[in-house]
Amino acid sequence: MAHAEQPGNPCVLLTATVIVKDTSFTIRTDPKIRLNDYKQAFSRWISNPGVQSIVLVENSGFDLTEFQKIADTVPDKKIELLSFTCPTFDGRLGKGYGETFCLEYALQNSRLLTESPLFLKATGRYYLRNAHSFLKFIAQNPDVDIVCNLTKNLSWADSRAFGGRIKFLENYFFPLKDFMNDSAGVYFEHILAKAIHRQISEWGRWELPPDLPEIEGISGTLDAAYQINPIKAFARKKLYQFKRRLFAAHSYL
Repeated sequence: MAHAEQPGNPCVLLTATVIVKDTSFTIRTDPKIRLNDYKQAFSRWISNPGVQSIVLVENSGFDLTEFQKIADTVPDKKIELLSFTCPTFDGRLGKGYGETFCLEYALQNSRLLTESPLFLKATGRYYLRNAHSFLKFIAQNPDVDIVCNLTKNLSWADSRAFGGRIKFLENYFFPLKDFMNDSAGVYFEHILAKAIHRQISEWGRWELPPDLPEIEGISGTLDAAYQINPIKAFARKKLYQFKRRLFAAHSYL
C-alpha cells in the first residue's frame, strides 16, 4: 500500500477487539462491557480538538454501526471505521498478537492512512488525556521514525500510545510479529522494543514522547481502572523529564 510522503497532522489509529475468544491474560472479556469501554473512549477521542483524522479498526467482525452514529456527531472531522474478522490463531499467543492484525489491516485498507505518513496509535479502550502533546510532537518531528517510551533496561516499549512514521510498522515491527507469544513471556511490548532497536541500528531515529501517557480507561488484562495518584504522578513526571534530558544529552557523554 502506497503512503503519502508529505508530513501533516498524524492520523490517530485506534485498535479494538469487542468479542474476545480464548485469549491468554485477558480478564475483561464481556462484549457488552468492552463495547461500552470503546464507545466512551471513542467519543472522547473524536471530541478532542487536536484530533483531525481518526481510524478505528476492530478485529472480531463486530458491527460498528453504533460507532458510526457517534462519528456522525462531528461531521467536520475525518473518521474511518474498519471491521474485519481476524485470522484464527492460537490464543496462547495473546491479545497483542491479535492487535498486530489490526495494525496490518488498517495499513492495507485505510484511506486516511494513505493521506499522511504519520500516525499515533492508541489502544481503543483507552483515552489519552495528553494526546495533544503527542500529536504536536510527532507533527513537528516528521523525520523521527518512532516515538515511544522504553523502560525495563530498554527492553519494554509502552504500546498503549506510540507513533511516528507508518514505514516503521511496515519495515521493522511487522516482520517480527511471529516472535510474539504471551504464554512464553514474549509480549507485544518486547517485540515493539526489539523493532525500535533494529530501526536504530539501521540509522533510524527514535525519540521519547514529550510526556508520559496520561491514560484513562480500564485495563483488559487486570480488569481495573488506571488510577492517577497526584503525588506519584508528579514524581514519575519529574523522573521522566530527567530521563528525556539524559537521552537528549547522550552526544555529550
